[in-house]
Amino acid sequence: MARILLFDTDYSLRILKARVFNGEVRIGKNRWVVDKARVLTLKGVFGTEPVYLLKWNTIYPIDWTVETDDVKRKMQSGEEMVIGVKRELVPLVPKFEKGVTPDLLGSIIDVGFLKNMKHYSEEGKRGLPENIFPIIIFVIIMAVLGFLLSYGVQMGWFKQILGI
Repeated sequence: MARILLFDTDYSLRILKARVFNGEVRIGKNRWVVDKARVLTLKGVFGTEPVYLLKWNTIYPIDWTVETDDVKRKMQSGEEMVIGVKRELVPLVPKFEKGVTPDLLGSIIDVGFLKNMKHYSEEGKRGLPENIFPIIIFVIIMAVLGFLLSYGVQMGWFKQILGI
């Protein structure tokens, strides 16, 4: 999983989580090519996550660079030392493919004859689905309730409670 900063306009963005598969990020039917992108790293409590800066009108992530200033300092010995001081993170001009947007890229990939081939390249439906844990918890709770109900009927608890 990766964090995505998706710019919907020039001044508004959404922070999303998405899976990177075969060098592309899919959000809805839109797709961005991120396999050769420069990645920011988000450090968290449980490790690190890659962060991609995506924009609504280009299929490539926003590339960036760190601007530095060279500062000259005099040492006690009288020599000058040049120190590179990091100033700011600067986005570079994004690459634009004329007329190609993430929406169009998603539509092209989902064309009928390619759609039939998509299951060969995508992650298969192997293993457990991601939302299996709530289902397992629900089944365990239902099994315990069923056991208590059947044991209660067998022992006559309901007759005692209802006064029958």
